[in-house]
Amino acid sequence: MYGVIILRCTSKKKSRSFKIFSIILIFISLLIIFIIVDLKTRPIVKSSLAAQADREAVKIINDIVIKELEDVTYESLVDVSRDNENNVTSIQTNIKQLNLLKARLNKEMLSYIEKMENEKIKIALGTLTGNEFLLGRGPEITYILDIYGIAHTSFINNFEAVGINQTRHSIFIEITVDVGAILTGYRTSSEVTTSVLAAETIIVGKVPQFYSGYNRLIENLN
Repeated sequence: MYGVIILRCTSKKKSRSFKIFSIILIFISLLIIFIIVDLKTRPIVKSSLAAQADREAVKIINDIVIKELEDVTYESLVDVSRDNENNVTSIQTNIKQLNLLKARLNKEMLSYIEKMENEKIKIALGTLTGNEFLLGRGPEITYILDIYGIAHTSFINNFEAVGINQTRHSIFIEITVDVGAILTGYRTSSEVTTSVLAAETIIVGKVPQFYSGYNRLIENLN
C-alpha cells in the first residue's frame, strides 16, 4: 500500500515538473520569436519614423515661413544707396530686422514642435515583413510617437546678373531642423535643411563688381 502511494506521488511530481518545463519552453520560444521579429522589423520601423519626422519638419518650416513672410518686403530688409548718376554705391542688409525675423521663426518652430506629442504613424503589416511584394498590404499597425527638434536659422545674400545693368538680389532663409522621433524601444534622428526665398528685387543701374555673383551667409546675426 505504501509503495502505491509513493508511486502516485512520484507520478504527480513528474507531471508537475513536465508542466513547468513546458511553460518555460513555451516562454523561451515566444521570447526567441519576439526577438527575431523585432530584429527584422526594427529597421523598417526606424525608417518609417525618420520619414515621418522629416515630413513633419518640412511641414513645420513651410507653414511657419509662409506665415512669417506675409508682411516682409525687400525694402524692409535691405537699404540700397545710389549716387547722383543712379549707380549703386552700397547695399546694406538690415541686421536688426533679420534678427527679429530669425527670432520669430525659431520661436514659432520650437513652439510648434513642442506640441507634437502622441503623433500617430501607421505601418502596414505587409511592410513590416520586409517583402517588397507585400509592401503596403495588410492591416495597419498604429504607433504613437513623440517628435522633438531644434531649429537653426540663417540668411544668405545672392546677387545674380540678369541683363545689362540689371542685378537680381535675393535673400534666402536657410532653416535647419534637427528633428527626431521617439517610440517605445525606438529612437531616430535626422537633419532637415530647407532654403526659402525671403525677398528679392531687380536692381536697375550699375552695381559694383564686388556684388557680381556674390553669394554668402549674412553674418553678425545674434
